[in-house]
Amino acid sequence: MSAGPLVVTYPLTRRSRAIVAEELGGTAEAIYLVDLAPADRAHALGRAGAVLSHDTSKELRPDEILLIRNARLLQFTAAGVDWVPTRDLPRELPVAANKGGGAEPMSEHIVALALAAAKRLFIEHAKLKHGEFNQGSANRMLRGGVCGILGFGNVGVATARLMRAFGMKIHAINRRGASDEPTDWIATADLLDEMLRVADVLVISAALTTATEGLIGARELDLMKENAILINVARGEIIDEGALSTPILSPIRIFSPASTRGGWSRCGTAASRWITRFSTCRT
Repeated sequence: MSAGPLVVTYPLTRRSRAIVAEELGGTAEAIYLVDLAPADRAHALGRAGAVLSHDTSKELRPDEILLIRNARLLQFTAAGVDWVPTRDLPRELPVAANKGGGAEPMSEHIVALALAAAKRLFIEHAKLKHGEFNQGSANRMLRGGVCGILGFGNVGVATARLMRAFGMKIHAINRRGASDEPTDWIATADLLDEMLRVADVLVISAALTTATEGLIGARELDLMKENAILINVARGEIIDEGALSTPILSPIRIFSPASTRGGWSRCGTAASRWITRFSTCRT
């Protein structure tokens, strides 16, 4: 009995299609919905052995969702799919996220943001655009500092390896309070305050759960060093957005996505004169 084709619900470049074909190795046919006429989509989805998708709510019509119920797997490309209405999917359909798939590029992005803040790139670039060439303000070294990582999974570990190359000490928090990856300090969230007090760079890469939603609020931000750098590559809701508009007596540099709950997304909000916030929007 044939396993059925792999049905890809979103556009892929020629190079990406070649990679898919190489990985399949002739074991299954790859069908791309964007190549099909509307009348042919239902037949392809109905015989799918597996489905590869970014967001089924946008790539499949409501009447097409049930057609994939007999597939052996629905594989999402994102590591986190809390923004996808999975409750609308057939209950019998196995669903998987791409956990850790973007760990290395995300860790490089984290390092880029840390360097941008430490070296005042955004600030000095803005001044340079107005004709001011500032050679007097000191920037910061990462070497010798502490990189605190909240959420020590694939992204956290990849980030630790890069930050260690810059000479930073690695402090980490995960659910076990232990890891096979070398650290200078590791604990559970019960000791979060200790890490916040010493972190020169705080990276949030934890999953959004009932335990982590709103975990970083005004009290936690106030525990941090006055010149700390906070980089949130997880969901925006882990940081209490209201706390970002609360007067905090420290110039923390914050990189964080805006909240996306409830179908809304915004950037650049809740900035105060005590916090310089650089937002990375996710839509």
